[in-house]
Amino acid sequence: MEKMSVRISVCTAVLLVLGTLVSGIAIAKNAKVNVCHVTGNGTYRLINISEKAVPAHLAHGDALPGDPVPGVDDKIFGDDCSLEDASPEPEPEPEPMSGYEVVTSGDMSYGDGGWGGWSCPPGKVVIGGGFVGTNPVAASAPGTPGSVWPHYTFPANEYGWVVRDAPDGLGNTIKVYAICANP
Repeated sequence: MEKMSVRISVCTAVLLVLGTLVSGIAIAKNAKVNVCHVTGNGTYRLINISEKAVPAHLAHGDALPGDPVPGVDDKIFGDDCSLEDASPEPEPEPEPMSGYEVVTSGDMSYGDGGWGGWSCPPGKVVIGGGFVGTNPVAASAPGTPGSVWPHYTFPANEYGWVVRDAPDGLGNTIKVYAICANP
C-alpha cells in the first residue's frame, strides 16, 4: 500500500509539472519529443515519441535529455541519452573593480640596505603593491599619509609602496609597483 501511494504521489507530481510546462507552450499537433527510454537491462536508449505519451513514459522510469540519471550521482542524460557529468552552476563573474590601477616605477638602483618607493596618482589610495628585484629585499610595505621612512615621509593624501634592499653587502635593482584605487 505504501509503495502504491509513493508511486501515485510521484506520478501526480510529474503530471503536475508537465501540465504546468505544457500549458504555457503552444504545441503543434502531433509534436514529437525525445525521451531516454529505460530498457529491460536498465540501460537507456533515445526514442522519439508523441508529446502526449511523455507523462506515461516518465511515470514508468523514462527521463528527458538533460534530466538527472536515476540512482547515479552527478550525472545527467545527454541529448543522445548518454551519461554526462552534471555541470555545477557556474560561479557568477565577480564585478570588476572600478577605479583601480597599477603604477610601476622603472628599474631603480638601490645601494646595500637602501630604500625606495613609488606613489599612487593623486586622489588614489594604495591597496597593495610589491616589487621585482635582482637580489633579496628586507621590507616591502604600503606607504600611507604621515608614514615616515628613512628615505621619505609621505605627506597628507599621498599613498604608495616602499621597498628596502636587504643589507647583505649587495646592491639591488628593483622595480616597485603600487596597486591604487579610488578611496
